[in-house]
Amino acid sequence: MRLLRNMKYIIAVLCLLIEALPAYAQFLTDLTVTTSTSSGQTVYQYELTNGQNSTLPAIGFRIDVDPLADLTNISSSLDWLANYNAGDAFIVWESSDPTTDLLPGNSAQFFITSPLSPGASQYAILGFDEVTNDFIFNQGSTLSPSLQTVPEPSSWGAVALGLICIVMYWNRLRSNRLMTK
Repeated sequence: MRLLRNMKYIIAVLCLLIEALPAYAQFLTDLTVTTSTSSGQTVYQYELTNGQNSTLPAIGFRIDVDPLADLTNISSSLDWLANYNAGDAFIVWESSDPTTDLLPGNSAQFFITSPLSPGASQYAILGFDEVTNDFIFNQGSTLSPSLQTVPEPSSWGAVALGLICIVMYWNRLRSNRLMTK
């Protein structure tokens, strides 16, 4: 009986604590990329989706690119300002005012063209909580213009030779241990 009364008090205190906890905003985004190549140029189309259950607008979008990307045909389906200069290691799109923010449940497209082929890079999406005046970031990996370095055949040969030597050395040690037993 005493245990039951104590459990009631514990449950009541937990309920009060849960009620007192602040509600946190959610910033749920998704980014997909499609690429197509024509006449030595790769067109990158990014689709940024601000999730239906998100509670914050997206106000900025950044993609890391190779400094040699030489981006052209920079645009977006929103009236966002693009910031990129030749030689930059990133491109940023920013909402110019709250009327152009990417609201929850909506998507937008962003386009760039580069002579470089796709490679792995990082991105960041910026959200803003008007209640707390906090900026929220979502980050991840995507494809963007990149110089892909592929090892030369001589490098592969050196790696293979090194692995063969390690295996031979290991086998020799193993056979010496068996002979001494």
